[in-house]
Amino acid sequence: MTSSTRAEGFHPSSRSIGTLCAVALGGALGTLARYALSRGLPTAPGHFPTATLVTNVTGSFLIGLLLPIALSSRHSLLRPFVVTGILGGWTTYSALATDAASLAKSGHALMAVGDLGMTLVAGLALVALGFFASPAHALVRYRRSRQS
Repeated sequence: MTSSTRAEGFHPSSRSIGTLCAVALGGALGTLARYALSRGLPTAPGHFPTATLVTNVTGSFLIGLLLPIALSSRHSLLRPFVVTGILGGWTTYSALATDAASLAKSGHALMAVGDLGMTLVAGLALVALGFFASPAHALVRYRRSRQS
């Protein structure tokens, strides 16, 4: 930490340290789970990266489903632990880019474009589906309808 940072008022609090620990622990768990899936569904060179697609689309759905719950929770560490940590460690858009580049370099450009397109379209659709299927979202809609 530099003296200019201290002068600007940065003072780590127990809350920020708790948030950092929640993200780190969640990220470690999410990353280990993703690693286990990739070991269970290995991708041979030149073949479609199924594990990466499964990881990213399930992560997108779960982010949509769980973010409204985490945001409405009284537990301030739920969102950093689950959404930023676990699901941030679970999803892997860097692997998507690497897989697509590897496929394109090995002469499978159409498969690379298909992988990118499927992941992005399915990811957006599933995050929206998860959001609208979320019990927390339904509760907010119910409360609004009762206020009218």
